[in-house]
Amino acid sequence: MNIKNVYILEDRSILYINGEDAKDFLQNLISNDINKVSENNSCFTSLLTPQGKFLYEFIIVKHKSGYLLDCEKYQADGLFKQLSLYKLRSKVEILNLSNEFVVAAFSH
Repeated sequence: MNIKNVYILEDRSILYINGEDAKDFLQNLISNDINKVSENNSCFTSLLTPQGKFLYEFIIVKHKSGYLLDCEKYQADGLFKQLSLYKLRSKVEILNLSNEFVVAAFSH
């Protein structure tokens, strides 16, 4: 692959969810099947209210023992807070990595 340009997508943010219960935690919350996400496949999904109303949309990418959530920057804090509300006793860690990582697009 010959990469000519790299574009930093400044309107995107990254959350990271890892831990023993990360997969089950996400499976019980998102509108898509977490089993579709692997080292080679990402998945577009959304987070809904218990009544089924739309809250947030994001892309999930498998990373090491957890999952990266690529969301719109203006939604990152709200999504982080919403996921934290559902955490309860789950063995998961939710991190906002927006200050440490950027989302980029490549063209060739």
